[in-house]
Amino acid sequence: MTAPYRLHGTPGSLYTAKARSFLIKQGIPFENVPAGAPGFRERVVPAVGRWIIPVLETPDGALIQDGSEIIDRFERQGGLRWPTLPETPVLRVVARLFELFGGEGLLRPAMHYRWNFDAVNQPFIGRDFAAGLAPPGAPAAEGEATFAFAAERMRRAMAGFGVSPESIPLIEAAYEEFLDLFDSHLAAFPYLLGGRPTVGDYGLIGPLYAHLGRDPYPADLMKRRAYRVWRWVERMNAGGLDAAEYPDHGPDLVDAEVPPPTLEALMAFIARDYLPELRAMVAFADGWLAERPEIEPGTSGLKRPGDRVIGQATFDWRGAPITVNVMPYRLYLLQKVQDAIPAAGGPGHDAVMAMLARRPCRDRDAHGAPPCGTARPSRGLGSRSRDLRLGPRLAYDDGRRPGRPVMIERQLDIATPHGACTTFIVHPEREGPHPVVLFLMDAPAIREELRDMARRLASVGYYVMLPNLYYRSGVMELWPFPTEAAALEAARERMFELMGSLSPALVMSDCAAMLAFADADDAADATRVGTVGYCMSGPYAIQTAGAFPGRVRAAASIHGVSLMTEAADSPHLIARGSGAGFYFGCAQIDRWFPEEMIPRLAADLAAHGVDAEVETYPGAEHGFVFPQRPAYDRASAERHWERVLSLFRRKLSA
Repeated sequence: MTAPYRLHGTPGSLYTAKARSFLIKQGIPFENVPAGAPGFRERVVPAVGRWIIPVLETPDGALIQDGSEIIDRFERQGGLRWPTLPETPVLRVVARLFELFGGEGLLRPAMHYRWNFDAVNQPFIGRDFAAGLAPPGAPAAEGEATFAFAAERMRRAMAGFGVSPESIPLIEAAYEEFLDLFDSHLAAFPYLLGGRPTVGDYGLIGPLYAHLGRDPYPADLMKRRAYRVWRWVERMNAGGLDAAEYPDHGPDLVDAEVPPPTLEALMAFIARDYLPELRAMVAFADGWLAERPEIEPGTSGLKRPGDRVIGQATFDWRGAPITVNVMPYRLYLLQKVQDAIPAAGGPGHDAVMAMLARRPCRDRDAHGAPPCGTARPSRGLGSRSRDLRLGPRLAYDDGRRPGRPVMIERQLDIATPHGACTTFIVHPEREGPHPVVLFLMDAPAIREELRDMARRLASVGYYVMLPNLYYRSGVMELWPFPTEAAALEAARERMFELMGSLSPALVMSDCAAMLAFADADDAADATRVGTVGYCMSGPYAIQTAGAFPGRVRAAASIHGVSLMTEAADSPHLIARGSGAGFYFGCAQIDRWFPEEMIPRLAADLAAHGVDAEVETYPGAEHGFVFPQRPAYDRASAERHWERVLSLFRRKLSA
């Protein structure tokens, strides 16, 4: 029997509660593993790089850190009992907005009601913290010391969330208002957006369970003042829908075109209660980033990876000044709201913007966009999230900084003759339409490493499409491979099996579907197409020039395999008959295209007058471009970027 997932966390952690509720509702078998258990500090913390929870350990030993990333990871894989992201753009934006507000906007009442009512709370949370953080079986004195240390840190942290003697009356009034609004909404619906939970519910359950529905003082307040909210908390921790109180309500979501007034009232509350803080944090982050132009996108710019604060921002909240810490993680969740908004001119964009504009936060920002869900920082900071299977996620890189365009990202299914191909699309928001670049994956399949490379391509003015070529086999991700010898060999065999399931004809069919989709998108100019392929897809990138003559103007193969064969569709033969420009970046150490083949390829293309450059990367091994691979060579990888972008500039200019 396959071992279940293991959720490393604590019962009283709101971030753990978010992930735990998701696993329960989706029926995913898992074990709760307290952070004080043997192995977490010795094995998990070194792998993640810091002490942080939750961390989900998969049956094959991979580690996924952060509740939001855990949920999104399963969502990308598909097959969930209840998909967490609604299908309609309007509801998807609303769900992401509540994920942000629940996980971060409710932290003030969560911290206040936990740490400012010691007479009622401490007998419970003292034992609860010791059970989750101290080693199992530790003496009572060690458990008490563990709680005392954690409590001191949390009490100090309260001020950073804006909890002070002056703000406490405002915090309590705001929280009670929220309870009343949510309780009224739940009179008609078992979940936030209707008959089943979405990522908005999972955002809210973190603080509403771990702190506010479980600690004695706020739990009593919730039960007395907002019984339906308390039942929702109970429901969110039960398998199935657990909605017997709503006999006429199935699992459908609310009508996106006519959202219920109680939902609109909740959104108006978020606009009043949390939007001022978001604006202040974004403004601070913009100034902080402007003073540090050397910071790499996707990193925090802080000396220690465990640091979560870049500074403090002061703003007016409910008629009084309040000061809070500015944390990149909040901006990371804010970017997920931004990413849910369709591109201008795309399906659903107008409906989303109309929905945001008609909330009671009608004032618009300097760019003419309504502010509910549209405050945004100038460029990306690192998140608290880290997924060791996919590599660190870039939070965002949509820079309003001069020279860095605002980026639009989507992941969607594109219809092909063989099914639906999940495709990651990224392109600049403005100054389109942009030439299309088909970015064809290497053998280990789709992963965040490839998405980051696609973002880099798009940032210089391209409409980049990264299709999952293994969709026919129902596979999205393979990386990273296990380290144990037998498991590693099995993973490699599976990878080669998937590679063998592809053919030039199938991949060209997929590329045709990509171009048909791009033809219908105003942001794309599919008359100017470039392709780039790595490893197994190097040949496919070259073959697109033969399959789509006149459209594919540039094609690049990077440590591509089988570039000269006896087959009629050998890449070198396709290149001979094409008017496109080509670049072949070849690793000197590559058993799939040995060094002695490189001059033969160059001579053949030159003899037939092909517009091509064939370049050897001295000392580089197959896979040298990928930062997560042992073969990564930074200098060679950067040279490949210069060469590919130079080819595209030369051949794809209008």
